[in-house]
Amino acid sequence: MPGPSGSSRRLTEYLKALPDRFSVVVLSAKTPDHSHIEKYQGARLLRVPVGSGDLASRIQSFERAVRRQLESEDYALAHFTDPFGGYALCELKADYGYRLIYEAQTFPSQELRYTHPQTDGDRRFLSKIRRQELFCLMNADLVVTGSQTTRAYIQGLGAAEDQLRTLRAPVDLKPYDPEVLGAPDGSPLRMMYLGSHVGWQGLPTLLRATALAAQQVDVRLTLVGAHHPDWKPHLEDLVNDLGIKEKVDFQPPVSHDDLVKVLALADVGVLPLDDSERNRLQGGPLAKVSEYLAAGRPVIAADLPVTRELIPKEAAVFFPPGDSRALSERILDLARDVPRRVALGRAGRAFAEKVLDAGLIRGKLLDLYDSLLEKRGHVPVEAASEPPDVTMTGTPTNRLANLGMPEASKPAPVPKPPAKPAAQAASDEAAAPPAKEGSEDPPVVMGMALDSDGMDTRLVKTEPDMRPDEVPMVMGLPLRESGAPAPAPANKE
Repeated sequence: MPGPSGSSRRLTEYLKALPDRFSVVVLSAKTPDHSHIEKYQGARLLRVPVGSGDLASRIQSFERAVRRQLESEDYALAHFTDPFGGYALCELKADYGYRLIYEAQTFPSQELRYTHPQTDGDRRFLSKIRRQELFCLMNADLVVTGSQTTRAYIQGLGAAEDQLRTLRAPVDLKPYDPEVLGAPDGSPLRMMYLGSHVGWQGLPTLLRATALAAQQVDVRLTLVGAHHPDWKPHLEDLVNDLGIKEKVDFQPPVSHDDLVKVLALADVGVLPLDDSERNRLQGGPLAKVSEYLAAGRPVIAADLPVTRELIPKEAAVFFPPGDSRALSERILDLARDVPRRVALGRAGRAFAEKVLDAGLIRGKLLDLYDSLLEKRGHVPVEAASEPPDVTMTGTPTNRLANLGMPEASKPAPVPKPPAKPAAQAASDEAAAPPAKEGSEDPPVVMGMALDSDGMDTRLVKTEPDMRPDEVPMVMGLPLRESGAPAPAPANKE
């Protein structure tokens, strides 16, 4: 975070709305290319070193960082994107009193078998991930997803209908100026695919269709995205076998700001999804489609429930998933009919302006935050007599899965405190006082404090409680000595 992925682009657009009103902390997995701490879109971005071990150890490292962060500052709301960071947030929700939003766009239990084929046979590990996903769904105050298809899937897992909200994948329309990008009327026809190379994306179907179409018209295909070590060699071998090496170009992923430059060179955006369980049942937000439509590029898409839902028929042509010949016919149609191609692109741009504009979606997100914070019972700004809390936004930690596989040893379960009798729990909850300035929890001192001018003071960062007789927090080490008492329940994130 930031990174060349749909989830990173979505959260970047979210963040543009938050720091003007809230003090925001973002936790993300650290990569070698990024610093530990950064001010990003007005938020304090903390990147967690998760080591170079297997997937299970990386997940444990990130979960420990989430728990340390909760002990260090008071939070009003946490917004997380997967169970790797969300499980600890859900476990500690009752202790700290924050509200929870689960951004459930995709599910690792469905996708790890593709991104890491070695996990496909590890039923124990995948079952554990699924249990954590269900735990997060049941304990979040709101669950946000990007399509009605995914919403129905989540509801089928047991989530309540009134708990679910749908937000489309946002796109910043300003860089996609139609006058600058021009019309999709190039010759030869240039197709663009944005995204990963994993199995559900249907790239073999796209390559075979390109080979068939190239027998009749001159076409080009560019694939922009991360080169997956398990899938890229197979795709390159297929390109060589089909004899289309001169027609196909594999390019590395580009930053979000450079997407407009890439799409300016394209005439058509493609979405060749396979008819897999992941695509048909779970669906997804189809973030790349938002970019295609914003650029005014027509879309060739596999005919699936989620694509029919999210892509307007006036801006796309559909083909049966997995049918290379049918896809080649759609390519030929658009290659030969330039006016139709331009009309489809124009309709796509109009749809993006009406439905996908990031400003509209950021407004809906703020409404969700406000609804949760009102239920939490925050004091109005004018009457506030205590330092308010901080909002913590979770970032996509699926980067934890980019290296390493779970070995035979699985992460040890997180110990839970013994359950209290119902009467005692109710009494404790009723007696728990609100968090006060100068609470006994030592704070994390990282980055720079945000200016409070113009912020919604319900969510202003608490000031550090400086106590020279206690050891300071060191990144990666316990926040307190082993003999220190556990923190009392407080309003934390």
